[in-house]
Amino acid sequence: MVPLDAAMRDWAGSSPAAASAVRLADERLLGFIAEAFRDLGCDEHGARVRAELLLAVAVARISPPWDRGDRTFDEVLEVLSPTR
Repeated sequence: MVPLDAAMRDWAGSSPAAASAVRLADERLLGFIAEAFRDLGCDEHGARVRAELLLAVAVARISPPWDRGDRTFDEVLEVLSPTR
């Protein structure tokens, strides 16, 4: 997550206007990601769940005590991708 995104999310915790803007941006982003999963063959429900999980991972700001390395994002996508 880039610093601006983190700052906006922090600001949204204390500003109704910022919270509204972040919710709108998240809904648009969720729609875009869900569409990509539908294009990969997921049904509507599966696409939405995968989009929500992917966005949650992206904005969680979790720093585990182990080295995540460069592979983490690719592995998350692999797990979320439908099997063909």
